[in-house]
Amino acid sequence: MSHSVRSLLYQVGLLILFVVPASLALQAQTQASCTFKLFQHTTTNGTTLSPNGVNDYGTVVGQAVFNSGPAKGFVRYSGGGITYYGAPNAAATSFADRNDSGISVGGYSSQGSTSNIAKGFILQGSTFTSIVHPKAVWGTTLSRINKYNSIVGWYLDAAENSHGFKRFSNGGLVALDYPGAQSTLAMGINDSGTVAGWYSDNLGEHGFIYHNGQWHRLTTALPIRPRCMASVTRMWLWECPPLTSRQHRSFTKTDSLR
Repeated sequence: MSHSVRSLLYQVGLLILFVVPASLALQAQTQASCTFKLFQHTTTNGTTLSPNGVNDYGTVVGQAVFNSGPAKGFVRYSGGGITYYGAPNAAATSFADRNDSGISVGGYSSQGSTSNIAKGFILQGSTFTSIVHPKAVWGTTLSRINKYNSIVGWYLDAAENSHGFKRFSNGGLVALDYPGAQSTLAMGINDSGTVAGWYSDNLGEHGFIYHNGQWHRLTTALPIRPRCMASVTRMWLWECPPLTSRQHRSFTKTDSLR
């Protein structure tokens, strides 16, 4: 991966992923009844909002790109109020998720020579905690947090392969590498501790569910081509995680489970 591509990857927000509980993966899919609440993607002053996560109170978090200055994380409350946050000394900041206790997780890149290396962070009130996996070389990404403040994400090693992990509220770490995989990304976690994500091997890319030490492989009948974009505003939607193929396939239907 080139320096310029890495720089693009780490200056923005993360993929929006909905966790699929293991129990639902065993059941037939049914049509959900949804109610949509819309808000402006671009504000009146030209700020572009890229949502990444939402909690049960309708609070949305993501990244805001301004006409000038570094990108910041944003919090949009259900009533419509918006606040912005920039990590200390950050070249760019993005929120990935927020739980119902108001604790947010996200990523940022520092100014200077390491601006292309992502770091994760937790924001609880005004308390900022930087998160760097001890084995990370080319970056750490936090993707989701549940009500128990357990967090999942991934890091890049020296060879730029991704490895999933789970971080407990006490700071303890558990490796989440799918058996035999070249790369693994832990993308979501629910309140039961079930982790969802995807991995790549010599056969391609696959979804997975991980629960109580058991791995279940998912394949999809409805592959979705990622909307990878690197525009003049240096935005990158994290729908292209750093795997060899640079592609992501969202899984919406379980075709095989093992």
